[in-house]
Amino acid sequence: MLFFQCIAALFNPTHRRGEPIKWGLVLYTVLMLSVSTIYTATALNVQSISLIDNRDFPGVEGSLPPGPPGYRWLIHSKVLTGIIPNLMFLLGNWLADCLMVSSLSDAVHTRASNPGFPQLHRCYILFSRNLWIISFPCLMFLASVGTYLSSPQTDSDALG
Repeated sequence: MLFFQCIAALFNPTHRRGEPIKWGLVLYTVLMLSVSTIYTATALNVQSISLIDNRDFPGVEGSLPPGPPGYRWLIHSKVLTGIIPNLMFLLGNWLADCLMVSSLSDAVHTRASNPGFPQLHRCYILFSRNLWIISFPCLMFLASVGTYLSSPQTDSDALG
């Protein structure tokens, strides 16, 4: 529903007031819908495989519990079917964070009256042009990316 409202607002001529369509935001909206749909479909597939098809998973002595929770843990770390939902969730969060740090429409339509990074620019002006204020949201975004990239991966040899 939100996708259709966003697309309608982006293409509505009364909201644009003579400005061209912001194709960067249209692309971003379609990309977010695609990522969310892939996440939902693959997460439901993992749940169905865990709870229906592998209800009697025996577990691994000392490392994985028996039943659906153990099987879900096993496929989240080893099988592409279990990894894709996590990647799509992460990608969706990164895309949402990127929208707050920068504006995709400015990458397509740059103008002198509309500076890049409008959300950060507003924050910069509001806080008396203090660069420390702008650096914090950028560092938080980079920290979220770095946290994922530096997180330890499950040792597949210990799982069997």
